[in-house]
Amino acid sequence: MHAPLDPWSTVTTEPAGNPKRTTRTWRGAEALTALAPAWRELDARAQACPADLGLCRAALGDQPDEALRVVTVHEGERLVGLWPLRRGRVGPLRQVQRLARG
Repeated sequence: MHAPLDPWSTVTTEPAGNPKRTTRTWRGAEALTALAPAWRELDARAQACPADLGLCRAALGDQPDEALRVVTVHEGERLVGLWPLRRGRVGPLRQVQRLARG
């Protein structure tokens, strides 16, 4: 079993009349493993374009671990959205791209 993974950053909002939402940013490939159960459940509920965990792992390829970011949105304990990202460089510029469609 994996040790709990702490997010890189966390923001919590409580919009009027809506459930509490927490947005977290996760770094590194360990995030894919730690988020896998909730990610698969979200994929099963998704009605369009799920961000397949396997495709994200493949898209990361041999990129360094620190290149990966996963932004998640939870309502309470339930994962309701995620955005896998890859950080990289183009010449002197840093950029962030979607890791896989989703």
